[in-house]
Amino acid sequence: MKKKVMLVALLCVLGMATLSIGNANAAIGTYTCSVVAAGANYWGYYAVTLTDNNGAFTNLVCFIPVDPVNAPGMEKAQYAAALTAFANSTNVVAFMDTSSTAIFQLYASK
Repeated sequence: MKKKVMLVALLCVLGMATLSIGNANAAIGTYTCSVVAAGANYWGYYAVTLTDNNGAFTNLVCFIPVDPVNAPGMEKAQYAAALTAFANSTNVVAFMDTSSTAIFQLYASK
């Protein structure tokens, strides 16, 4: 009897862990957004406030990570795309993780 209870408890814990991992991965995706604000913060990161056109999030402050080894200068190009979209009132397409608010790719679109 004790083995059955332990097995059921273990299966419940594993099931809950699987569900939570699935929810975390669901935040990574491609979103078409409008740029609400864009700027640099005190620590040297570029911050972009985005609102998803399909309603997934509103006024989400996101950060463009700096990767000097694998993609030197890419953060400046992504920031330029955000500023261009903001100035021209056009959209951006962002491949990002909404749970960590990290933007992996960002480009302007119509």
